[in-house]
Amino acid sequence: MGVEQAILGARNVSKAFFGNPVLREVSIELVGGRIHALLGENGAGKSTLINLLSGTLRPDSGEILVGGRPIASLTPDEAHQLGVAVVQQELSLAPHLSIAENIGLGAYPRQGGVVDYGRLAAAVAEIAKELELTEPLDMAVGRLPLGRRQIVEIAKALYIKPRVLILDEPTSSLAAPDVAILMRLVRRLRDRGVAILYISHRLNEILDFCDYVTVLKDGSVTADRPLAGLDPTGLVRLMVGRDPRNLFPPYASQSTSDLVLETKGFRAGGAADVDFELYRGEILGIGGLVGHGQEDFMMGLYGAIRAEAETFRVFAKGAAVRSAPFAKVADANAVGVAYVPADRRKEGLILP
Repeated sequence: MGVEQAILGARNVSKAFFGNPVLREVSIELVGGRIHALLGENGAGKSTLINLLSGTLRPDSGEILVGGRPIASLTPDEAHQLGVAVVQQELSLAPHLSIAENIGLGAYPRQGGVVDYGRLAAAVAEIAKELELTEPLDMAVGRLPLGRRQIVEIAKALYIKPRVLILDEPTSSLAAPDVAILMRLVRRLRDRGVAILYISHRLNEILDFCDYVTVLKDGSVTADRPLAGLDPTGLVRLMVGRDPRNLFPPYASQSTSDLVLETKGFRAGGAADVDFELYRGEILGIGGLVGHGQEDFMMGLYGAIRAEAETFRVFAKGAAVRSAPFAKVADANAVGVAYVPADRRKEGLILP
């Protein structure tokens, strides 16, 4: 642990659900002016630790530390009063409210018992400028693409002027320009003395701008140290307990693998004239800025929206089993095509 006094922390906290231990005597200190990475595989206990630090859950044993002072647990209201702001993976925005109303939700300035929209607009405009949020602040959040809604969620956390900012996978839905904006902002907050806890699976982000790291594995701390001297391979080894070079099979070779999907002139929504071939065992990346058609392409490929193509073929064991775009998701499911959307809460259930 660092020699500075932590704004918020935990000492030997444990937590179990239905008899299954999730955290085992975990300790962490969030120090002002430091970007602290929290790493671990899915199920390592990261979300549970966040919920303990923000007052959403109570530890079964151990202590929460506030300014170095031990207490049994925090309540959400106490965490808010302390200045703890959390940006969760799942967004907590009201789609029918404006950007400004969402950012100030729960803490509107009031005059004579009614919301002072002038003061709200002024406060939100300052935050929007920091985040380079250029959309009209009276626009309904529901009209924004997912990546821009993520920026609004971050702005909502900044509205309370946090002393501790917890960011849980904040860049998962962001395009590269927005990631750069967020990184500049986080560095400015660090320089102002804010304690930042940063959770991400993007190891290059962690190495580029975090100062310190705590690694969880199966609910226990396997590393708690400065990031200096670590590389991606070292971080993965701390998370999984073995050499990452042994985790993945060899790359597929198109010359020896079977073709499983082929399209030419594929069109769906904002995606037009897409040509590609996908081979068995291959991971094919689809890139593009937010709103440039990649989500429509994936939805059309799965049959969730209408699609057309000059050529569309799905193969199984070398034989074509489909020669036209899927008309509905049941057709895709029938030949073994599955889809995991970017916005799981909104689009995770697509009925046949």
